[in-house]
Amino acid sequence: MLEEGRLIIPARVAREFANNRAKKLGELFQRLTNQQSKQHSVQQESYPLLENIDEYTKLQEEAKNIALMVKDYQKTLASVIAKVESWAWNDPISLLYQELFTPNVVVECKKGTEELRKAHIERFALKIPPGYKDEGGKDDDGIGDLLIWQTILEIAADQKHSVIFVTGEKKADWWHNSNGRQLYPRYELVDEFRRASGGESFHIITFSRLLEMFGASSTAVNEVRVEETASSAPITRAGPGDISVIALQAVVDWLTARSFIVQRAPDDSGFDLLASNDDSMNFVRVMYQTGGSYDRSQLAVASQNTANGRHHNATLVAVCASQAVAKQTLEHLVRSGPRHPFVVGILTPQMTFESRWGLGPLGSFP
Repeated sequence: MLEEGRLIIPARVAREFANNRAKKLGELFQRLTNQQSKQHSVQQESYPLLENIDEYTKLQEEAKNIALMVKDYQKTLASVIAKVESWAWNDPISLLYQELFTPNVVVECKKGTEELRKAHIERFALKIPPGYKDEGGKDDDGIGDLLIWQTILEIAADQKHSVIFVTGEKKADWWHNSNGRQLYPRYELVDEFRRASGGESFHIITFSRLLEMFGASSTAVNEVRVEETASSAPITRAGPGDISVIALQAVVDWLTARSFIVQRAPDDSGFDLLASNDDSMNFVRVMYQTGGSYDRSQLAVASQNTANGRHHNATLVAVCASQAVAKQTLEHLVRSGPRHPFVVGILTPQMTFESRWGLGPLGSFP
C-alpha cells in the first residue's frame, strides 16, 4: 500500500497524533507505576506447631520462591518504567510513524484558515457533516474534523479514486448509527465525495476492521477493538457546588488510582463511564445519594437500569453523603438480590470517593 502510493494521511491527523502522544505515554507510565506500587508478596507467618509437617515445609519453600520471583518481577518492572521514562521521540510508535509520515504521505489542506472557518460556520449552522457535533467541545471549536474532511475531498478531486477512511470516530456527523453501532457513512458525505471525485465511492472503517482485512492475528484485532469501544470524549469537570459531577469525578479518580483507564462511556450506552484495564472492560453507572437517608426510588431505578444494560460487565457505583446512607444503600442492594456488580462508598470531605463495600469485579477493590 505504501509503495503503491495508496496510503494518505491528512496533515491534521499527524498533528493530532503529535499533540496526543504525551498524554498516551503519560497514561502508560501511570499504569506501570500503579502496578509497581501494588503489594505482590505472600504473607509468611510462623506456625511452630506445623514445623514437623511436610506440607507446611513445602508451603514455606514455595513462599520463598514466590518472594524471589516477585523481587525479579519488581526489578524488571522498574527497568520497563525507566525505559518508558527515557523515551523522547524514540518510542516504538513514533519510530514507526517517522517511516510512514513522509512528505509524499502526509497531505496538507490547500484551503486557507479564513476560508475554512467561514465554511465551518456555514456548515455548523446548517448541520452539514462532519464537525457540527464538536462545536464548543474542543480547543479548535470543532474545525478539526472539517479540516480532515476537506483534505479528503481535495485528494478525491486530484486523484479521482475511491477512498477508505480509517478512523475511530463514532459521532453521528460521520456515521448513521443504530443501537449503538456504526452502520455506514452519512449520505451527505458520500454524496459530497462523489461530486468531488467525479463519481467515486467513499467508505469508513475502523482500524480493527483494517487489521482484520489484512490478516492480523485475532489477539491484535481484539485488543484494538477494546480500545475503539471507549469514547474519546473528556470527563466533564465539576463547577462550584455541582455535587453530582464532583461525585462522578471522585469515582474517576478512584478507578484511575486502581490502574483503570477511564473514559466517558458512549452516549448511547446508558452508562457514565467506561473503565478498562489489562483484564476487563467495565461499563459504570455512578449514582450520588445525598441527604440524611438514602433515596430508595432513585436507587431502585439506577439498579434496574444497570441490570437491564446490554453490557455484560456493568457495575453500579453508589456514592453516598455519609456512612449511614452508605449502610442503608448496601442493605437495600443486598435485600433486592442484585443482578449486577456494585460498589458502595462515601464522598469524603476532601471530595474523594472512599469505597466501603462491593460485589463483583470492581467491588474487589477495597
